Amino acid sequence: MIIQPETVLRDTAIALLPMLVAGFVVGGWFGALGTLATGAFVLLNLWVLGKLIRRVTGYLAGEDPQGSLAVAFLVVKFPLALGLITLLAWVFDGLSVAFGMGAMVFAVFVRGFVNLLRTPDTTANDAPQRS
Repeated sequence: MIIQPETVLRDTAIALLPMLVAGFVVGGWFGALGTLATGAFVLLNLWVLGKLIRRVTGYLAGEDPQGSLAVAFLVVKFPLALGLITLLAWVFDGLSVAFGMGAMVFAVFVRGFVNLLRTPDTTANDAPQRS
């Protein structure tokens, strides 16, 4: 089962709430602000990545003639995102930045685990039947 980008965005926003509490416990209001800023950046980055990937896959499938521009934006986005995360870690506490980024990791992990539990067991049907 493929996880849709909208689902990841929603789950990350939900997971950001307990991470904000953790950021506050560890670093006070400044830690919570760092967690919120990083979480907002992660959400924005995921949204942009989802839009760019759709354009790039449309371009590769021959459906979007302007997708080559999306490929260029995708190439530029990665060092830009890395630089902005580094800036956030420099301005805020590194742990609060990790909490903000951890919201996405936690959300993807939980969603993957839930999907794993929903997947039907097909190995039981593969066993040979005795007559």
